[in-house]
Amino acid sequence: MRARPMVLALLATVLAACPTGDDDDSTGGDDDDSVPVGGPALHLPERFAWCPDGGGGTGEGTLTIGDEAVYCAAFHETRTLAQERDAKAMLWLADGAVAVPTVDGTIPWRLPGCALTADGEELAPSADGELTVTTDLGGSGRYRLQLRQPMGSHELVLWLDGPRDELTADGPAMNGEHIGLATDTDHAVALQLCEGSCGSAAEGLLLDSCRFDRVAAERHHIEFEGGWIDVELRIGQSFLATQPAVFVGGEGELDGAPFVQRDYFEALYNPEHHHFSRDFVLWIDGEDRGVLVEHADPFFDAPAVAVSVIDHDFAVVESRAVTDETYETNVD
Repeated sequence: MRARPMVLALLATVLAACPTGDDDDSTGGDDDDSVPVGGPALHLPERFAWCPDGGGGTGEGTLTIGDEAVYCAAFHETRTLAQERDAKAMLWLADGAVAVPTVDGTIPWRLPGCALTADGEELAPSADGELTVTTDLGGSGRYRLQLRQPMGSHELVLWLDGPRDELTADGPAMNGEHIGLATDTDHAVALQLCEGSCGSAAEGLLLDSCRFDRVAAERHHIEFEGGWIDVELRIGQSFLATQPAVFVGGEGELDGAPFVQRDYFEALYNPEHHHFSRDFVLWIDGEDRGVLVEHADPFFDAPAVAVSVIDHDFAVVESRAVTDETYETNVD
């Protein structure tokens, strides 16, 4: 994969004092362990059964957290697929209504939720965080909630923007949606998870919707010697930077044995700039191997798509000759 620099589109959108956003809907749900429509399998609630109860603060307003408020670390085009595996992380927020201020200022506030890293580290709030409320951001008529939350060995930073009147009316809400240019230009949400602390917007991992279920899916179907594979992703919109996206996972058949992989932590994706070329890995459950797809693209440009069977160290076990390739949009 040829790496090029990428602007931190999601974070830049939030930090700009103007209404922008992408849109979509994420997975989650405390009582749903199935594969969600439009997103990867998150395996809730067992992944976060350890997360302590409680959270929130004081104030006259309300932040409503829906039962699908789950966020996943996003890809970054400068990484390799091996680095993408190590950069996986998931944030779960407990559903309910929590108090937030409706006036300017900073108060102690604790996140009602937890995070999980790729290596299985469980991150719970280790102390009260600081919630800063700005009711009229730069005279724009928009509010911003900014939370800095200690999470053990990490720090989580949350930005939530919206129309000023909303803060004192129904209040802000989080339900795992991807907020962006596609469907919601009134709101902006950004989440940043850093080892130690987040010193700048360029550090750590950015988290976004795990699901993007209001963005149409795209599917690559590739047939190769000894099998086939379908990989599905959902790509949002961006002005200049590489578009935000989620890799839903896929399914296929390898040497007569079918496989399905939609677990967020077991399905890897890394694109070139603007998704012009796309690399995927689906790990096969119960086996020390997976299927690697390289150079898939909607235009079938060179280099040609390639398929390999790899081990968990990303070493190629064998290459498989590709015999056919198709690409579909709006597959929902």
